[in-house]
Amino acid sequence: MTLHDTSNSDSMNDNVPKQHKVKTYQTMLKLISGSLVGGANYIEIYLDQDEEDAFNSCSTNEMDTHNKEKNSKKVPTLPEIARKVAKLQKIQLDEKQYIAYEMIACTFLLGLVKDGRDAHTNLGAYLQQNLGGPTTTDIQDLVKRLKARGGQEHMLMFLTGPAGSGKSSALMVAQQFCYEFCLSVGVMWSDKTFLFTAYTGSAASLFGGVTISKAASLIRTVH
Repeated sequence: MTLHDTSNSDSMNDNVPKQHKVKTYQTMLKLISGSLVGGANYIEIYLDQDEEDAFNSCSTNEMDTHNKEKNSKKVPTLPEIARKVAKLQKIQLDEKQYIAYEMIACTFLLGLVKDGRDAHTNLGAYLQQNLGGPTTTDIQDLVKRLKARGGQEHMLMFLTGPAGSGKSSALMVAQQFCYEFCLSVGVMWSDKTFLFTAYTGSAASLFGGVTISKAASLIRTVH
């Protein structure tokens, strides 16, 4: 992944948080931590605003922390993106779909944590040009939080179910979160950031993907 300065560019979507210019690895870790605020329990995700206010009044300390994170970082959180998609596209994830969504999103964030520490990646090379480094404890704590939400070092996920069961919905919400997170912190997004594959071309065309053979460069032209 590459990282660029988008601090002077206009957002294509007014709902997308104001973009940050990430200068250090530690700053990126704080932004990732901010995206994990809230959503510990599924029943909290889709509460109506009145219900949410009542719920939050019972947990003042947590709300104070949430407000500090939200005001200082302005990055999208996992619950916020799920609610946003539900509001705009009328797609509300059930509990199992939401778990799959968090696993995919947290795996993506875990990848940023890993790439940011590797000077051989574009992201790591950029961040290591600047001063400021987190402690090993800070990194380990964030990694634990991401893994507690389902993040994997190497994810192998099998999503199955009949047509209309919501497999693509979970993927779509995860892609939306990752896109908005990248946009908000200035990490470049490309068509290859999320690569969807399927066994056949007809299946891949349903969600804008490619065949497994093409993605793995197994197709050869015979002259």
